[in-house]
Amino acid sequence: MIFAPAKKTRLGADRYAGWNEHMLDYVNNHQDPSRFGAVLHLYQKDYTQPYDYDQIDRLRESLPPHTPIAVTELGVLDEAVPLEDHPSESVRHINAVISHLQKGDYVMDQVLYHNYKNGNPMADTHPVYGGISPKGKAVVNYYNRLFD
Repeated sequence: MIFAPAKKTRLGADRYAGWNEHMLDYVNNHQDPSRFGAVLHLYQKDYTQPYDYDQIDRLRESLPPHTPIAVTELGVLDEAVPLEDHPSESVRHINAVISHLQKGDYVMDQVLYHNYKNGNPMADTHPVYGGISPKGKAVVNYYNRLFD
């Protein structure tokens, strides 16, 4: 089941609360909830503001026990991040997400490809860099360190 990330409207209301409540109701009232997992996309769009990583824990508490959570896309999508800081900000965000995951959960970086002339720093691969970008290298190195 695909859940929406925790976000607020301009007036401070929970933007996707209705969607998530509908999904939770379906999963929690299904005859065999063990057939389900929760999928989230967690993009940080303003790195100067605190990000709500606790939403992963709140979702877990609302799901049937042992329901895996898969963060199938995540990243920092803030063009205000200086080019040289984007790799470290991306790794910081991934690390913070992983700190809320448990055994049996999944995380995947959104492998972005851009062929824009400006060398978009949010991409993992880009021809300007001859393939893998500085952000892509930082993410690969981070994941490799997890298994050293």
